[in-house]
Amino acid sequence: MIKKYKPITPGLRHRIAIKDPAIQPLKDKHLVKGPKYLRKGENKTGGRNHSGKITMRFRGGGPKKLIRKIDRKYRYGLYTKNYIHAIIYCPNFSANIALCSPDSSFFSTSFFFRVATKGIKVGQTFIGPYIKEKIPKDGDVRFIKEIPEGRAIHNVEIKPGQGAVYSRSAGSFATILSHSSHLHQSLLILPSKQTIVVNNNCIATVGKVGNDAHIFEKYGKAGVSRWHGKRPRVRGEAMNAIDHPHGGQSHSSGGKGKPFKNLWGKLAKFQ
Repeated sequence: MIKKYKPITPGLRHRIAIKDPAIQPLKDKHLVKGPKYLRKGENKTGGRNHSGKITMRFRGGGPKKLIRKIDRKYRYGLYTKNYIHAIIYCPNFSANIALCSPDSSFFSTSFFFRVATKGIKVGQTFIGPYIKEKIPKDGDVRFIKEIPEGRAIHNVEIKPGQGAVYSRSAGSFATILSHSSHLHQSLLILPSKQTIVVNNNCIATVGKVGNDAHIFEKYGKAGVSRWHGKRPRVRGEAMNAIDHPHGGQSHSSGGKGKPFKNLWGKLAKFQ
């Protein structure tokens, strides 16, 4: 759901937020963000290395965040039918995440996070790749060779056991074009329209990644970017001569026969 705000402040005039109706957190206040053993603090560097020198420009700031340990390598729930307890917001990824376990008890000791598939709801179940079912449904984890041609998949492995590599962000998916049983390969087309060949013994999740309205979000003001840990990106022309090859001019040079260079003096355009 796309939410627009009344322009009562300049920052809200162009603000567009996304309120995903699929989000259904647990009512227990201790489990709203998931079990404690599935969360850890984020180590921020501010773009500095171990000696305090800036090695990555334009980073720093923002509130403290908790990293959710998401099962992208398909380590849990492979041999069982899994129950979805909650669908929650995650500040570190564009997609929402689902809190799952092999049983429906809130006192389960084997919770794990999985990227939330579009269309899943709390109370539903999904199966692992070692449970045989003829028709896979959205959210099921299957071997690629068992998924029919033409179906959308996400969290796609490219090597067996490597973990999800492709189609992991909000709204993305890959499509199965064909299978080759004697070569043990499958042909996939990615969101970029690139086609790749993968081992059909790799694992993928059936369906599309949820929260596909994420692309319509607009921050509305520069401060929201600062909340995400992004500092302003300064143009080289606006710097001093010692700081950048383009710096030191009192006005925009407009080229004047000098090639465009990056911060380290290497040619940056027309290569």
